[in-house]
Amino acid sequence: MKSVLRKCLFAIILSLSIVALGQTTNDFSPTKDNTIYSESNNSNGLGMLFSGKTDSNNGNNNRRALIQFDISSIPSSSMITEVTLTLNVNKDAPAAGSETYNLYGLTKDWGEGSSSGGGTGAPAIAPDATWNDAMLVTSSWNSPGGDYSGTSLASLDFSGTGNFTFSSTSNLVTLVQSWLDAPSSNHGIILIGDESKSGTARRLGSKDSGVAPKLSVTWEPALSNDEFVLNNFSMYPNPNKYEIKLHFPSAISKASVKIFDSLGKEIYKTGTYSKPINVSDWSSGIYLVRVTSLGKTKTKRFVKL
Repeated sequence: MKSVLRKCLFAIILSLSIVALGQTTNDFSPTKDNTIYSESNNSNGLGMLFSGKTDSNNGNNNRRALIQFDISSIPSSSMITEVTLTLNVNKDAPAAGSETYNLYGLTKDWGEGSSSGGGTGAPAIAPDATWNDAMLVTSSWNSPGGDYSGTSLASLDFSGTGNFTFSSTSNLVTLVQSWLDAPSSNHGIILIGDESKSGTARRLGSKDSGVAPKLSVTWEPALSNDEFVLNNFSMYPNPNKYEIKLHFPSAISKASVKIFDSLGKEIYKTGTYSKPINVSDWSSGIYLVRVTSLGKTKTKRFVKL
């Protein structure tokens, strides 16, 4: 309730100088998904997804699930405020208990062909991804098992079957925001289970079979209004961990600054900007920097690492 009230107050304040619109949540199904297998050049483009490690009777081999979503229906200038991912587990290994699964952002384009199989997949059909190939015949991974960022986007313990939802994190929000800001960087995510012990493999629904993964994205329209003619100011370094500096065109001698977190709470204000803003104690995430000068207002996003 408190967060809702803060968002409402934020909208009222901003309406004095900019057009403030409400949040919208969109659900997305995968545009492509696939499974790669450590023991073979198999794939599973049109089959279910698998992730984790098989038991000793099945070779102690790893499976990893690749999933990509197209979020281009969200207006390009919007701000992503929340992202969750729901996966449906419909079968787990007999010895599986409670294991931790992690999401990572893929950094290379990959393929989904027409292969379709069970727990061991089926022979890859171009442009299928495999353990060694990002796209069969076309390109290879730089590192077998997929090219992905080493920082986990979100983690979740899986136990039994059913729906499992990865909660929104600043890393997940930042990644999806980057997909919106630079669509060519959208290579999707990889789901990696506990590969430190055997018998943790699980079968999940895909876009082609079972209950499909669902990416829920909450976003706000751009808070800056193009009708305002405040000359562009620069903000650097962005993203950053420690401080941000603002630079204004020579025509602007005085500017006030307010900064809001993703809930609309004002966390910083100065009547006249004069020195770098220390952000080292702020939580990681996306913030709105609102500058007012000459009776005009401009708002930009800042990412705190």
